[in-house]
Amino acid sequence: MPSLSIYCSTFLFTCAIVLSLKGNETPITETEWPPPDFAVSFDQSTVADRSHGFPEPGGFGTQIVPDGLDGSALRIEKDGGHLHYRAAGNVSADSGTIRFATRGTAISGEEGMVWLWAIRGHRYDLGLVVEDGKLFLRCTEFQIREQPTIAELSIPLVGNDPDEWHWIGASWDSLRQRAWLELDGAQVEGRLELPRGLDAPLAQYLGGGVEVRLYPGGMMRSGNEFDNLQIWMQSRALLDRYQPLSNPEMVELLEPMVEGIYRRFDTLEGLQFNGGWQVTYTWPTMLGAFAQGRGFIDTENIVSLDKSNGTPIIASRFVYAYDILGDESLLEVARKSGDFLVAAQSDEGYWLNNYQFDFGTIVPLDSRNRHSQPKFQDGVQSQSIALLLSLYKLTGESEYIISARKAGEFYLKAQNPDGSWSYKYDPEEGIGKTFLGEPQGGEINDYAMNDALNIMILLYHYTEDTRYLQAAKRAADWLVAAKMSGQVHGWAQQYDNTLSPASARHHEPPAYSSEDTLIACTALIEAYRLSGDENYLVPVQEAAQWIEEQFPDGKMFKYYDPETGRPVASWERKIYFLDDPVEFKEANQYPQNPHVIHPQPVPDIWSLLEKRNAPNVEQQGLTPLELRLARRALNTQNEAGLWIKDNVGGGRHTLGTGFGPSSVRAIHMLNFLEACYREMNLADPQLSHRGDLLRMAAPENWYDVPWPEGDTETEPNPEKAELQMGDFQVVIRTDPHFETRYGDRRFDRLGRVSSVQWKGREFLTSDGLVDEFSASGLGILGWDPLEATRDFVKIGVGEMEAFHAAKPHYMNAQPHRVQRVFPSKRDVGADWWHATQSVDSSGGVRYEYSKRITIDPPANLLIEYSLKNLSGTSISFDQYNHAFFSVPEGAETIELATSFSWEPIGSGIESGESFTYSPVEKPRIQRYRAIEEEQSSLLRLAFFPSGISVSLSLSPSVEALHCYQDRGQFCPELYFATKLDPGETAKWSREFRFDDSDLRFVTNNDR
Repeated sequence: MPSLSIYCSTFLFTCAIVLSLKGNETPITETEWPPPDFAVSFDQSTVADRSHGFPEPGGFGTQIVPDGLDGSALRIEKDGGHLHYRAAGNVSADSGTIRFATRGTAISGEEGMVWLWAIRGHRYDLGLVVEDGKLFLRCTEFQIREQPTIAELSIPLVGNDPDEWHWIGASWDSLRQRAWLELDGAQVEGRLELPRGLDAPLAQYLGGGVEVRLYPGGMMRSGNEFDNLQIWMQSRALLDRYQPLSNPEMVELLEPMVEGIYRRFDTLEGLQFNGGWQVTYTWPTMLGAFAQGRGFIDTENIVSLDKSNGTPIIASRFVYAYDILGDESLLEVARKSGDFLVAAQSDEGYWLNNYQFDFGTIVPLDSRNRHSQPKFQDGVQSQSIALLLSLYKLTGESEYIISARKAGEFYLKAQNPDGSWSYKYDPEEGIGKTFLGEPQGGEINDYAMNDALNIMILLYHYTEDTRYLQAAKRAADWLVAAKMSGQVHGWAQQYDNTLSPASARHHEPPAYSSEDTLIACTALIEAYRLSGDENYLVPVQEAAQWIEEQFPDGKMFKYYDPETGRPVASWERKIYFLDDPVEFKEANQYPQNPHVIHPQPVPDIWSLLEKRNAPNVEQQGLTPLELRLARRALNTQNEAGLWIKDNVGGGRHTLGTGFGPSSVRAIHMLNFLEACYREMNLADPQLSHRGDLLRMAAPENWYDVPWPEGDTETEPNPEKAELQMGDFQVVIRTDPHFETRYGDRRFDRLGRVSSVQWKGREFLTSDGLVDEFSASGLGILGWDPLEATRDFVKIGVGEMEAFHAAKPHYMNAQPHRVQRVFPSKRDVGADWWHATQSVDSSGGVRYEYSKRITIDPPANLLIEYSLKNLSGTSISFDQYNHAFFSVPEGAETIELATSFSWEPIGSGIESGESFTYSPVEKPRIQRYRAIEEEQSSLLRLAFFPSGISVSLSLSPSVEALHCYQDRGQFCPELYFATKLDPGETAKWSREFRFDDSDLRFVTNNDR
């Protein structure tokens, strides 16, 4: 993240853009907007007058000349001349607004096609293009030989005099899929379907900006001029709502706060190593250190997830900042952390505390032989899951939800029979263990149980899998059972499997803990909010009452002996009674934390109880205390944007001067910025929750869960039907709660082919053949992005509620809640299966849907569909089949041929009828559109050298073909689309022919 450079001292101003036409000055827009994030006047030089990122340009063939629109201007002196600026901190492909003035042969249309300005990403260009008498805002897929258009919006040119200045304005918004174009006062607004998951741009170009050497058009000729370039990170949708800040103190602090937060992130990005950080760093030597500075200086190739402030928490600060500021370069840093977590995750789904890179290989580091087993303390598992789900909400990348679900399965597996989770998990023995290795003891210390409870709820919201709720209930019930009574009322840090307090580290005795009593009470109050069960409040009230009676002066020690109620401390497993002066003196010689040796304020449990029914409403604005904390954070930053401590580890074992990269003061600054941007209407955060990582990943309806009652039992197995003919077998499963391993709820619930076996060979992965309607959003019935509830109907599934982070346009890769699964009827024979569904939804959608599956020898499978529109309005929809074919072990290539011609959509493969893939580990998808339609469209694929092939045909014609590949599976998808007027019926079919011979083909001429 380049450092923030700001040369404009006043934040609030009226942005009045003036058009000069041969001496006439005509304002085309007069709107009060904030100052731009990036601005170049060209009066003195090409260096940005204002930028959040690096302000100096590269390029060639330009010159500052007098007689500009307002002062001097930039002139292209040589053909192909241009400027380019680093994009990070200066421009965003997600959303933004640009304005500048230009004159010359380019804007007059005399040069044919030419790019005036462009953002350059790894795989795309987004910019302003003149072509065919129009000005376009155009997004293209970057390729070597051509630049296929993904989306565009245009407005006619208005004049052909190259000596006239013209004002150009453009705005784009991937969240709302909208765009705006402005040319000399004329404006257009329209839909602009920018692809999801555009990576952070590399650069912005003024004058050109694409690979003009390799295809016709795009190069700018000499003599063209530019002036007053201005860029905002927000789209018109937000800028037009802008209002100034009302608090003068916030006005005073805003720009320094933005500068400070960028300065900090610039430093932390420089410290990121392969997606991660260490927990502590020295200053000014910037060397990473183990734990919180209580250990050794480590080599730079270590990534830590430990101590509740490791890599996931640091990355979450970048996510939070991106959600406020809209700068994709911030999100890109966090995505590197998410990618690291995906790569480092074990096959069982867990993470260890630390990792080391050895020649590009991720090597689990056992932390000096102490933590070679995954632990649940310190957020090692929970914070990793929460970060992955936050990134999934923002990007829709399937690898993040897959990894999170995999970790969720590990969480379920590791839960102890009594409902607790242990300090760590032993993969070899398959059980949880305490710090000292005792089997299946429970852990409260460092929020192990709280994190587990929250993660169970979080994963339920993403999966609707009630196993997570059952696990959460068992955890809450264990906390109730773990409360001690007698001489003490409360909880210990750690327990054995008989619910007796257990020892942990050498300074953690088997004792009552005031700190962990507060932690346990927090978890039980959360369980009460989730369940409404007041039984969870009883032990909390008892603990609060005992503390009030025993410690009327409001002071208590951290540890108390459960048998005697006397205050204790420990070292090397020896117990010291602190009310004995001799033992107190002896205990004090060891490097104990001061709050163990000396009394501290009692935990305020009564306040928790008073707020037990407080609604989960996100705070807006800043309290006076938060404003003071933000100012303090800003004023105490050093030149690198860091907060330095003289004794970073505390006590005599410190590494000395250093800093933690996850400092809470960064949150104070970001809370300030969020409050400012919200008040100015310049931010519409998708995550927010003031930087709390768990709640950033969570939906708004956090407490809306069907908490289990009584004993927790697993749900019955889904309905299963088997069709068999000779050695050809097809298994069909019907499960109203079915999800693929990608976390998708969107698929047809009538039934899916889960297995195809022929001659003992399995052709499918576990997800099988799954149908989906309206993957593109076409036919999402009743969807209204302006409605608060945003309910809709999905054919074959049921009534659904949009996931709160979903963009206003429909996105299928979001965990939309299935509110009601439409019922269906099924019949089955020896070689056929048939399901029907009659729907009359609450929103007035009515249809009859039918799916019939039959098998024929030797290994043919036919799926026939029909849909009748019984509604009073037309229905348009697309439908496809996710055919998850297993890539045989040892397969080196995948060859495909089609009966139809196609052209790529954002792909490097040329148009044609056949192509070849190589199996890859990293997921990828390539998209094609059919350009020659046939009544029956055929696709054939073969895996070599394994000798497996499949022919897939769709009748009627194919609209598009998508090919998805991921870790041992290949999924070709043939799309069919149609429109049904009231009373009309559509029928179509898909046929699969399986073969186990070497069916090699090069073209489609042999069909």
